[in-house]
Amino acid sequence: MDRDFRGSFSGHERDRVFLNTQGTGPMVDSAFALGLDDHTDGRSILPLDVDGDGDLDLVRLGLQGLELYENQVPCGNFARIRLDAPVAEAHLAEVELQFGATTSRGRWRFTDGFATQVSGDLHFGLGREKRIDQISVYWPSGNTDTWRNLEGNRLIILSEGAKSARYGELPRWPESSRPRTDTDLDLSLKLNDLNGIATTLPATGRPMLVNVWAPWCAGCETELPALAKLAQQFDGSASFVGVSVERNDLESVRASIAKHNLKYPQLIADDAWLESFFSDSEGIPLPTTFVFDARGQLARVLQREVRADELRLLLDQLRDEPLSPYDLGRLATIEQRRGDTERAMQMLTAALALDPGSAELHYRLGSMHSAEGRIGLAEASFARSSEADPSFAPALRKLGLSRLRSGRAGKALAPLQALLKLRSNDLETLLLVAEAAEGADQIQLARDSYAQAISIGSDVRTWTAYGMFLARVKEFPAAKAAIDHALSIDSTFKPALAAKSVIAEQL
Repeated sequence: MDRDFRGSFSGHERDRVFLNTQGTGPMVDSAFALGLDDHTDGRSILPLDVDGDGDLDLVRLGLQGLELYENQVPCGNFARIRLDAPVAEAHLAEVELQFGATTSRGRWRFTDGFATQVSGDLHFGLGREKRIDQISVYWPSGNTDTWRNLEGNRLIILSEGAKSARYGELPRWPESSRPRTDTDLDLSLKLNDLNGIATTLPATGRPMLVNVWAPWCAGCETELPALAKLAQQFDGSASFVGVSVERNDLESVRASIAKHNLKYPQLIADDAWLESFFSDSEGIPLPTTFVFDARGQLARVLQREVRADELRLLLDQLRDEPLSPYDLGRLATIEQRRGDTERAMQMLTAALALDPGSAELHYRLGSMHSAEGRIGLAEASFARSSEADPSFAPALRKLGLSRLRSGRAGKALAPLQALLKLRSNDLETLLLVAEAAEGADQIQLARDSYAQAISIGSDVRTWTAYGMFLARVKEFPAAKAAIDHALSIDSTFKPALAAKSVIAEQL
């Protein structure tokens, strides 16, 4: 059975989607190309935030049982609206949201589609907006209620006639409860070619087909000629690679390559690669073909002989899909894992050209510059990240640290104080603010920051830092008391022992 790891939604024959790619001639079942096919029965399908992460997953119920398809794309800004009213009073109520320059509407109902009961909550995507200017509810009673200036990324509970909205929490799955998936295949693993040279699968950025075969596989003998022709047809627009599970008789592998005129790269499987792609190295079905999209995500895995027409349709579909900033960012991560930092930076730069306001993309580019020792470029990227989203804590921290460690305490203070507003009781942030304030000659701010740190983190490191600060401002008796307290917590802490000796010389 074909298995689409991205999800499957088709059921009855009458629901199947057909596509004529040429404009004339027979229609082609396009569910395969779109990744929406399945050989099981499908009855009801429901968009539902099952895991409570703010985006909509899909639940399907068929005669074979219940299936869940988790949405793993990073969640954007959203609003979840719940009408606190009996069904009879809320059925067909219309909800209107205004945010930025956008107006979005939804109607409350308890059934939809084919035999599907839907959630009582309405889900709205907010794009870049994090707040909602106005929500209006047009109740079946004829009344209209309006609420203004509401927070996004929350569950908002509305009651007819209520003057204010209420907020609720979305229940979340704990990470430990998530089922293990086998879809994140390791594309960075190296395999030897027939000459014993270690190499990885071809570079990402375009669709890739990985065919697992062996010279003694009867189905492979039928399939390989078709793959050879397809590889020529898609030369430059898709990557093909063969992986032979025959590891001992390499002459037979060479003979099959020559017989079928296979001009695309051929590699030899090892145990680590088979473990990653098949979970174990025993009982591997042959032939097997993995098809990845341009993002490096698994689109199809076919554990049977493949036909040229179905692969051609699939590759055409994948080739024409544009890469989003998210896709390019994911590809950058893959390239970074491969060790190709320059290509990773190129992909992040391309992603930023599409989405120049992305705080996360600027931050990731800054982190790569920092790892390569390009401190000035890293700091500029962290600054752009914090400008794009002043509440993006990782960028504020990296920006403050970069300036602090380069001797610009005064410049470091602003981002670190902004970080402290987001993390008011974070001990590390308090100590960084204290260090920056002292370097900027704001002694009272440093004193207050150390005092707050002491109040929430009475550990040896914090007391030592406080004592050393008091010594630097020449308050030696108080410094000695702080260091003595530190040593009462840990009498072997070397920084505290060193500070005690210095302070003793001043008393």
